[in-house]
Amino acid sequence: MDAKILPAFKGNNNCIVFSSNEEFAPVASVAIRSLLESGSRENTYVIILIHTDISRETADSLEKMTAPYENASFRLVDIGDTVRSGKYYTGNRQQFSKEAYYRLYIPFILDESYEKALYFDADMLFYRDVEELFSTSVSDELIAAVRDYWGICQCYMPWKNVRSYRERIGLTDIDDYVISSTVLFFLDNIRKDGFDAGDIKRLISRRKWKQHDQDVLNILCNGRIRYISPKWGMIKEHQDNFKYLPETLLKEITSALDDIAVYHFAAYRKPWRGFHGEESGDFWKCAAGTPFFPDILKMIKKSELLNEVVYEITNRKIPTADGIKVTEDEKTGERFYGDICLGKYGEGYTRYRVIRIENGFLHLEGMLGFFGVSGDAPVKTEIYLNDTPYPVKEQEDENGTDRTGEITRYRGVSFSADIPVKDIKTLSPGMISITIRCLLDGREVVKDKPGFDRYAPLVGEHKHSYCCIKDYIITSDENGLCLYKNTFIRRFLFERRYIACNFFRPKAPYLRAIFGRKAAHILRAFKTKPIWLVNDRRLKADDNGEAFFEYLCAHNDRKDKDIIFVIDKRSPDCERLRKVGKVVDAGSGWHKLLLARADVVVSSQTDMIFRYPFIWKARLYRDLLSDVRFVFLQHGVLEKDASAWLERKNQELRGMVTSAPKERDMILNGKYHYSPDEIWLTGLPRFDRLNDRSEKLITVIPTWRRYLSRGRNNKTGIWEIIPGFSDSEYVRFYRELERHPRLREKLDEYGYKLMFKIHPSFLGYESEFGFKDDSCWWDNDLSYREIYEKSSLLITDYSSAINDFIYLYKPIVYCQFDIDTFYGGGQIMEKGDFDYETDGFGEVTYDMESLVDTIIGYMEDDCRLKDVYRKRIDDFFEYHDRNNCQRVYDKICELLEDKE
Repeated sequence: MDAKILPAFKGNNNCIVFSSNEEFAPVASVAIRSLLESGSRENTYVIILIHTDISRETADSLEKMTAPYENASFRLVDIGDTVRSGKYYTGNRQQFSKEAYYRLYIPFILDESYEKALYFDADMLFYRDVEELFSTSVSDELIAAVRDYWGICQCYMPWKNVRSYRERIGLTDIDDYVISSTVLFFLDNIRKDGFDAGDIKRLISRRKWKQHDQDVLNILCNGRIRYISPKWGMIKEHQDNFKYLPETLLKEITSALDDIAVYHFAAYRKPWRGFHGEESGDFWKCAAGTPFFPDILKMIKKSELLNEVVYEITNRKIPTADGIKVTEDEKTGERFYGDICLGKYGEGYTRYRVIRIENGFLHLEGMLGFFGVSGDAPVKTEIYLNDTPYPVKEQEDENGTDRTGEITRYRGVSFSADIPVKDIKTLSPGMISITIRCLLDGREVVKDKPGFDRYAPLVGEHKHSYCCIKDYIITSDENGLCLYKNTFIRRFLFERRYIACNFFRPKAPYLRAIFGRKAAHILRAFKTKPIWLVNDRRLKADDNGEAFFEYLCAHNDRKDKDIIFVIDKRSPDCERLRKVGKVVDAGSGWHKLLLARADVVVSSQTDMIFRYPFIWKARLYRDLLSDVRFVFLQHGVLEKDASAWLERKNQELRGMVTSAPKERDMILNGKYHYSPDEIWLTGLPRFDRLNDRSEKLITVIPTWRRYLSRGRNNKTGIWEIIPGFSDSEYVRFYRELERHPRLREKLDEYGYKLMFKIHPSFLGYESEFGFKDDSCWWDNDLSYREIYEKSSLLITDYSSAINDFIYLYKPIVYCQFDIDTFYGGGQIMEKGDFDYETDGFGEVTYDMESLVDTIIGYMEDDCRLKDVYRKRIDDFFEYHDRNNCQRVYDKICELLEDKE
């Protein structure tokens, strides 16, 4: 390209530029069309698409698409002569191409009559007229751009190396780094004393940049950038990381989320790779009106997404540029959209979640998904044992939706079926097949190619995956499940084939797994009695697990069970527990072997270290863990909806301990999907150890805040706090409470002391609270039981751990000063049916002064429990005796009883 690009409209010295290649041109067409559709007819738009390889056929299609817009000029410009000599490094980021660098040359391919050039990435969608960006004021800046909020927040994460990298390349003002997807070039300033094409070529060839042209752009314009709102280049992903941003930047990005002008499908978050919310839907609606719609559809690799998009377009009657419709081949049943195969009618998922034999039945649970059909299409399912049908007991809607929950991605139903083992025994000793057939909206559909969720004993990604359950070996093929009679020779052959196909890889985890599996099989053969593994937290005991462990060891006179407590060997509780019984180091090789042979895991936590201590390698051992029952003792009494955490498909609990009829009913009537036999009304084991030894102590025991933690340290198991933790609303409130002059005066007057107990997830961060009196912290070696027994009054917010305290008929006060934030989505809990005002066991306060008034009121009355709360306590708990451990023990024995 020798001549520079001239303006297209008289009086309009601005232009909009995209960069693309032949492969990406169909996507660029969506950006261009959405920009024109969101523009004003009163404005003129000069659109330039720079490239080096776009074909004449593609160019003709783009020009034909933009021709109806009389107020727009569209030109394709081949800039090969300008950029061909550059060395463009893209090797370290697969999704980047050399075209990303072309935007840097924009100032040097335009005629000098241009004043401003607005660049956008080609994978953007426009919701607002971009003309207003041209009115951005300028002094000596070279560009205006959007801050890289998504990268800046990583600079405040100590475990990321983004900050050190950017500082190393000379960009020390961390908060000023910009993203290069939306850039307004101030051309006069660049020509006057900015940079030139030679500067670009020297920089791009100098080193292997991590963020390519974006790093180069920031270096070229460092110190001379005007910042525009992130609404002009919004990316919705990674919002959980925004909490690491400085407060000013956090306000900028969060306010822009509600006012998006341009949306960016950045990195891997492309609409043709997955559905990422309403913006993806808008992309496809816009794409349907381009001449490249079939080409963009062909970019989709996932059948689910392809069917979803076609269904949305055809059934919502969104007009397409070519008027293509869905057809079906009568012979094969394959459906086509033009020449694009959508698969057969009813194609989708078959996911098994539970496969077990107990109580005389082969019990199967799972989910069926159907692509490209209505979210309310009727489904009737039968499971076939060879050619004999068995009805499905229950089918609940389980439609897949996008992240907003508003767009149905596929029709989904859950299923549950029981096949009598006696029926299986009547069949021939060869392979027995189990298949699933459905009537979907009146049409017969065979569900094949089964997959398996994480608590199922098979692994879909592993060839020849198998499991041994009682008298049968279960595996799968293309059509469904396969059953074989369990014999030693057959078991040996299945294991050898499984290892040969999946484990001989040049990586240590696979080689270790070979020996680990062999050791587990050998130890299983010599197992002489049941193994019960019990635990609390990884680094801390003194909860329901320890209470139940003590009970088991004290009542195991016949030594007919191997009872072992699992805890990290670094925990100070280890020595105390070893005096009670056997202890194993959590996550150790011996723990893993014990788990593969265990009958039951009894835990107050659901952490994966106690269920799958193999971390990501758990799939290599999944069949060995299929017989292990997981019993959840809980940490407290559920008052809020925790179904998102505890529902059956996420946890697969075989037994869950509850203490109150209301609590049990909330679980059974909620979205947990457990049966009455799996939710046990027994009371918490630790309640059996409680005694009232009250002293004049008032204890503050707040729960933790997930949104103040940046993640769990995998080595220590401790949650690490975010920067600015000490200045958070949470910490400030308790700091002010500890220092409150009126409260301190009354504490002295009545002879009480105010004590604080930090949540275990914030253990080690006591100094962040900045208390005047460090002695007000309870010793971390002191058990919760001792704290509850000694305290006369408890102050909390939402903690379920207060139930031990009220079990002793002692008063509590709730202070929910941050209720909107707490239930705003940052926690794993949701607001349930429990109303603290009408169901709670103490006064509910919402600010500092009302809390202080209430505490003083209790001190004046010698911290006596009020009658109204005594009655609520009596009505709440099912049991007030010392037999909770015995009831839990009886339930576990019933669970383990072989009734076949």
